[in-house]
Amino acid sequence: MEIERSHEELARILRATRDNDVPRLYQPDYETEAKAWCLSTRQVRIRNYDPERLARFWET
Repeated sequence: MEIERSHEELARILRATRDNDVPRLYQPDYETEAKAWCLSTRQVRIRNYDPERLARFWET
């Protein structure tokens, strides 16, 4: 399901509230999602994080 919102609503749509919930299916990986929809147009690089701490967080 496409999520189309206006730029004026940006602050509101970034809130984790029930009114922002939309039906969706999380794909298992980027390749699957890109095949079903399109390639990404941006890349985000995350630096200065601890992969072990992140893994522990996801495990719990």
